Amino acid sequence: MGLCMSTNRASSASAASGDSQSPSDGSRVQAPQSSTNCLIGSSISCRYAYVSQRGYYPDEPNKANQDAFNIVRDYLSDGSWFFGVFDGHGKEGDLCAQFAKRNLANVMGRACKGKTTTSEVESAMISAHVRCNEDMHADKSVDDSLSGTTAVTITFWNDDLMTVCNVGDSRAVVGVGEGKGVKAYPLSHDQTPYRKDERIRVKKQGARILSLDQIEGLEAIHENWGDVNLGEELDEGGDPPRIWHPQGEYPGTAFTRSLGDMYAEELGVFAEPEVITRRVSADDKMVVIASDGVFEFLTNQSVVDMCCKFKDPLEACRAVVAESYELWLQYEMRTDDITMIAIFLDE
Repeated sequence: MGLCMSTNRASSASAASGDSQSPSDGSRVQAPQSSTNCLIGSSISCRYAYVSQRGYYPDEPNKANQDAFNIVRDYLSDGSWFFGVFDGHGKEGDLCAQFAKRNLANVMGRACKGKTTTSEVESAMISAHVRCNEDMHADKSVDDSLSGTTAVTITFWNDDLMTVCNVGDSRAVVGVGEGKGVKAYPLSHDQTPYRKDERIRVKKQGARILSLDQIEGLEAIHENWGDVNLGEELDEGGDPPRIWHPQGEYPGTAFTRSLGDMYAEELGVFAEPEVITRRVSADDKMVVIASDGVFEFLTNQSVVDMCCKFKDPLEACRAVVAESYELWLQYEMRTDDITMIAIFLDE
């Protein structure tokens, strides 16, 4: 994902179960034997599956998978479901992602207890993210000073509602049937310095916004970051704008919100999620939740198009993760961790 780094152009990593360290095979993959049937509310039948594949790092063959995910059945009530993906970054990114996996759903669930309206639930979920972030700061087993994690979650509740919370640059997408095709619509928007609103917000907290080339004096300082609409198009430049301390060359985050990242928090990189709630429509065909290992070289529509080729969400996950992995190796000497949950909504 968008890393926490100094000017040494370090890269983040990942890992999963398995033994092989070669990029040419498919081991170090966490996946179920088959898809799982589930019922959302009282009437929405669906199937879900997941795949999490550790990254390939030639110089760090045993680096831990910094991605994590969580699925909780009967979450807020019977028929309620929680799905979450967490993409860690920094030296202890795997610990931060695992902390979020263990704690965020619980904190959100407690905060939502007794809440019945959409506004109450959304407010409770926002507060829960802030609380979970504070808990991570206080946990002595996790050093989140220069490490952290994204968190993109979907909670299905009240029979046919889905509430999406997003912190960072992991992503949620819904595929909606339109005519003879299925169109991808974002359920979340990456929080990065490419977004003008996020740049303005963090600069008010004292952050500098510069690319690595600008920090190193290889490119003139400017504010012309264009109108990159991540999700609909790809970041083809490879040197995104990052957040820097006004008197130092850290933390270098390419995202503007996260859980953890205590040093970056004073520069406006906070844990408050963007939240939306929508009803599950009869036209909704699928929901995809994934780390940016999937979306680095694939648009939202590309992912949905690939999923449409399969009736089984597990096969869809395997295909998308495999394609993402191959694309990473086409353009880089390594791959990121790649994690995806696919939820197929049955007709």
